[in-house]
Amino acid sequence: MTKIIESEKDADAGREASGEMDDKPIWEVIDEIMRDVPEEALRRLPADGAEQHDHYLYGSPKSIPQES
Repeated sequence: MTKIIESEKDADAGREASGEMDDKPIWEVIDEIMRDVPEEALRRLPADGAEQHDHYLYGSPKSIPQES
């Protein structure tokens, strides 16, 4: 896994140096990255991931949703 990360850093550094990264809006960059994520992996993501991020990142208890 380290080799992949290092090669991605090298590739990003090359794109930054050439100015290639500045030409695309961020949503296009994200779209290119997400294109390779299998549909099965996306289905396994929690539906409440944004609301309960502390639980998923740090293992804290889930918070009780507040009603409006």
